[in-house]
Amino acid sequence: MKGMNMKDFLVGLRIVVFLMAIILLMIFVLTDEKSITRKWCGSKIDRWEFVIDAIGQVESGNRDLNRHADGQSYGRYGITHTAVNELIRLGVIKDCKYDLTDPSINRELADKYLSLMYVRAVNRGAERPIDQAIMDYHSRHKAKGRAYWEKVQQARRGLK
Repeated sequence: MKGMNMKDFLVGLRIVVFLMAIILLMIFVLTDEKSITRKWCGSKIDRWEFVIDAIGQVESGNRDLNRHADGQSYGRYGITHTAVNELIRLGVIKDCKYDLTDPSINRELADKYLSLMYVRAVNRGAERPIDQAIMDYHSRHKAKGRAYWEKVQQARRGLK
């Protein structure tokens, strides 16, 4: 460090520290962004589709039904008017009539409703938010939801 005084050294050190801080911040931001994206995409691609398909298996045997025997659920995914009204109330979907027996609409609404249940489970601090979302998708009653979750888990294993 011949020819360099302490003041120049400290300025250079500050620049290095500043650049390292920027690099660390970028790594943190990129890692955090990737983990958020990876977590969501992983759920959507790797697990979410299996969950939706498993719900279809449990609700209707993966058949496109009109009205279910309970008189309240419609289509492959067992969407109810209560679920649709909740999605409308929260502004997730437009306030209009939906043909719940249309397979593509039924699937889209099932996905949106399950996503809503997932967000609520995360916001409540659920330990296993996907599992909680599955239970809430079917019923707010814990015993019914748990039994439903077990059926969906069996269906998911069969679909993989």
